[in-house]
Amino acid sequence: MKLEPMLASPLKDPQQFERILSGPEWSLERKFDGVRVLLVHADGRTRMLTRTGRDIAGKFPEIVHAAGVYGIQGIVLDGELVIPGKGLTAVVSRSNGRDVPRGMIREGAVLMAFDVLSVGPEDMTGWLLRQRREVLTVAVDGPSLEEIQRSVPLDIKADAWARGLSDGWEGLVAKHEDSRYRPGVRSRDWIKVKYRFELRVLAYGIEPSKTSGYGSMKVGVLEGNDLDRLVPIGTVGTGFTSSDMQAVISELGYGRPTPVVISCMGRTAGGLREPVFLRFDRSPGISAPAAQLDDLPTF
Repeated sequence: MKLEPMLASPLKDPQQFERILSGPEWSLERKFDGVRVLLVHADGRTRMLTRTGRDIAGKFPEIVHAAGVYGIQGIVLDGELVIPGKGLTAVVSRSNGRDVPRGMIREGAVLMAFDVLSVGPEDMTGWLLRQRREVLTVAVDGPSLEEIQRSVPLDIKADAWARGLSDGWEGLVAKHEDSRYRPGVRSRDWIKVKYRFELRVLAYGIEPSKTSGYGSMKVGVLEGNDLDRLVPIGTVGTGFTSSDMQAVISELGYGRPTPVVISCMGRTAGGLREPVFLRFDRSPGISAPAAQLDDLPTF
């Protein structure tokens, strides 16, 4: 059995999401904002393997300790490593830091397990998802530990989108109940849906590229929709063509910011999460109110 995670494909057809909501063969789970890991507990040793195969168990001794409490040899769990209330940045920072000294137990990290690849000598990658979930429920819910929890499928699929949006989730993952686990494969049996938000902003400057090309657009919003009160909110470095960028540069030459429409997943401490240029804003007048940021989740 390869120790590589099965990957979800991005949603490309909005109508497919409607079929997922209405089809009993599909289930929905919350998409967590963390680091994907395979937890391997065998021969008295615990490893936590990232998608690149790096073992970060030394950075998260509380998870290692919890795995030892389970005492199930040969178990391989697939899940998302999160630090509740902190977001992706905190997990990545800690996973890239130094190993925690032996005997010191840090707190805060949780492995949200959503699949099981094996228990003991039994390779379950060929089992159906609904069968693997039954084993996962017994394995994770039995010990009832805070550090390793089970990601529970959403009961009411029709309310999933609105619930995730209001609670600031990163997105949703739809899974076919009869899917088999395919290590290292990006499968259409798992579909990820990310929340993205459109913003009307002003491109007020250019951040030069460190290599080649035009670099990124500096964008901002207006306090009170007043042109004299522009508030920078970050940069956008993808989605536009060279002619798009040239049009912005031309307007800046006349001292005019350019109204544009972008999309993003939310805000971060340093700006916007995965911003993408969509189009120029051809609406009459200039409207880039700062109030629209109030609806964005913060990561």
